[in-house]
Amino acid sequence: MTDKLLPCPFCGSDSSLETGVTSDVGGNEIHYVTCVDCSAQADPHDWQTRPSPENHARATALEEAAKIADAEAEMSGHTDGSSARVVAARIRTLMEEDAAPPQTREVGS
Repeated sequence: MTDKLLPCPFCGSDSSLETGVTSDVGGNEIHYVTCVDCSAQADPHDWQTRPSPENHARATALEEAAKIADAEAEMSGHTDGSSARVVAARIRTLMEEDAAPPQTREVGS
């Protein structure tokens, strides 16, 4: 485990996280991440691939900027080639790039 776990999505703690392995009834290994501070628990993949608070804030700001650029183009009566439409398209491209899942790691390896 060389990569750092993302902070807890519920309480924000990043210093009290534990990983573990248990078995289900069939004997299959189940990996998990637990926040010691608030007891939140999740599958490591889910824990690591959720949006970080910083990315969520950025995505919200980008979406709002894209809506403003679209509204400006609409009010001006410009076509698809207008600068406002180009800005809106570029913002949405940034949003798609941000939405790509971060690199994850195997917990317990």
